[in-house]
Amino acid sequence: MFRDSVSNSNESREAEGLLLKAWIFRAATIGAAIGLVVGVATSAQAADAALSIYKDGSRVGYIHHFDADPDSFSVCDTKADGYGVTGKLYAFINTDWFLLASEDDGGDAGCDGFIWDLGAGTQYMWTIERHGGGPSASGYLKE
Repeated sequence: MFRDSVSNSNESREAEGLLLKAWIFRAATIGAAIGLVVGVATSAQAADAALSIYKDGSRVGYIHHFDADPDSFSVCDTKADGYGVTGKLYAFINTDWFLLASEDDGGDAGCDGFIWDLGAGTQYMWTIERHGGGPSASGYLKE
């Protein structure tokens, strides 16, 4: 009878050790996931940034955000191929995305743009699209 209780005690300790290891693994996994979410959230903070689109390996256009007060956006067609680009800025309000600004560029030298002061606490999405179909890109901004 003494041996059975010792053997049960050892089995119990092994089971407790396995449970402890499983708990530590879960805690580490949750900690890593929280770190990833925080890292992604901070990378979406507004700062000077650009979204580019490519066709056949070369850049055909981009939208650039300049994080100043007020914020400004440049929309640039970089390929003289008869197609232009459109840059857009949207805001997420309540449960929908609303278009705030849109600018086309193409057919002339230089870039076009717009000014929109990004407000704190609002989620923004910006896009760049090539006219006539083809590539597009989008991203998120938060002031």
